[in-house]
Amino acid sequence: MKTAVFIVLRGMIKGRVQLKKNKEFSIQRFHPWIFSGAIESKLEGAIMDGDWVTVCLSRGESSGAMVIIRMAQ
Repeated sequence: MKTAVFIVLRGMIKGRVQLKKNKEFSIQRFHPWIFSGAIESKLEGAIMDGDWVTVCLSRGESSGAMVIIRMAQ
């Protein structure tokens, strides 16, 4: 099994997003994606595709970082 490790420097983080209550289970099970329906709000920053953001749980605590990629629906 291959494991990808991403090192994100503090200066690379462009903003924060907060997950909805009861939508944290997917990342707690190490699912690689967070879908837009699980995001409660964009907390700060002008977030664009390719930007790194901090992911906050519904309680406000930081859970990690992710890259924003919006796909056409």
